[in-house]
Amino acid sequence: MELISVHVLKAAGASFRRALAEHYGPEAVFGDYAEFMEDPRSLCHLDPELAQRRAVGLVAGLPPRTTVIHGHFPADKYLLACPEAKRVIWLRHPVARLVSHYYFWLTSDRHGNLIHDHMLEHELDLPRFARLPVMRDFVSNNILKSMTIDDFDFVGLQERYPSDLARLATALGWPERPAARADNKGRLPGYAQRLARLASDDDLIKQLARLNQRDMELSGRLARSRNLPAPLNPFK
Repeated sequence: MELISVHVLKAAGASFRRALAEHYGPEAVFGDYAEFMEDPRSLCHLDPELAQRRAVGLVAGLPPRTTVIHGHFPADKYLLACPEAKRVIWLRHPVARLVSHYYFWLTSDRHGNLIHDHMLEHELDLPRFARLPVMRDFVSNNILKSMTIDDFDFVGLQERYPSDLARLATALGWPERPAARADNKGRLPGYAQRLARLASDDDLIKQLARLNQRDMELSGRLARSRNLPAPLNPFK
């Protein structure tokens, strides 16, 4: 296994999956979307050690041509199964990711996700959705967990996807740079107008940032390490 790619929901994961398929070939990329990162009933939350042991058997059963695993799973899931594989993750400003997550789910059909079903059934607005414990510090609590960004060989930023994808291609020695296509865009009518209103709602932005303090600190650290701006409000 050459590469383990963690797909954080609404952080360029769908676009990167296409790039992986273009470079390695579709048959070489295994998509692991078996569990919901938001659902506390998922095995990765109930028993992380068992999830890691089962991942060993899963990898052993993959076709020999599989060289990449990409999907929604905690960063430590394949530590036992693929200790030597390079690890890649794409992140996004926590407030922007949360907002995109919320509006994406508004246009998604029910698919067995406990938290998504709860959101639709109770018609949660954005602030109530953001206050759900499982949605707070989503990356730190559900994705990184016991790991840190220093455990990854590459951390890309969704906001700089084209240039970061080119940087990754160089780092991995890809002979050609894959096209930086934007997939899985928001489908909600009037989405741009909603974001424009959010840009001027400083109180709500501050509330969302406070609910995601750890992820905001992580985002700020990444920005500082690359001499990039780290705005509180990503929509301005």
